[in-house]
Parts: sequence; C-alpha cells; structure tokens
Amino acid sequence: MERATKGGIMISQPTLDLIPQSELDALGVVARRVRKPVFASKPTGIPPDLAIYRIKTVSESTAADNFDEMSPDAQ
Repeated sequence: MERATKGGIMISQPTLDLIPQSELDALGVVARRVRKPVFASKPTGIPPDLAIYRIKTVSESTAADNFDEMSPDAQ
C-alpha cells in the first residue's frame, strides 16, 4: 500500500483479493476502483491490466461512487 496524493490509501487488485470482505466491513471502509491513471507514465514491469483501488471510509462514499459500482464494467 502507499499513500495517494489525495491522502487516501491505494491498493492493487491482488492485495484487495487477499483482504476478506468481513475485514473491510469491520473497519468501515470500501474499495473503489480508480478510473484515472495512477502513474504519470507507464512504468516498466507494471501489468497493463493491473487494477488499482482507493480505500475510503463508508462516510466518504458518494452517490457517484455507488453509480460506478452498478455499472457492468466496474470490478
């Protein structure tokens, strides 16, 4: 994990897969997929299909985020 520029915590899809949903619920957080590129340029060694997620508290979650969850391409 690393700190994001917006002050949040960013994790990769493989890391998120290792965290049980019950743990996220107990912490009161949700994972939202980042749609914009995280890196300024394409670093070598990073798979092009790597999904990055921002961890947010449930209170930070907005209606727009909930809409993204319902879209068919959201993961």
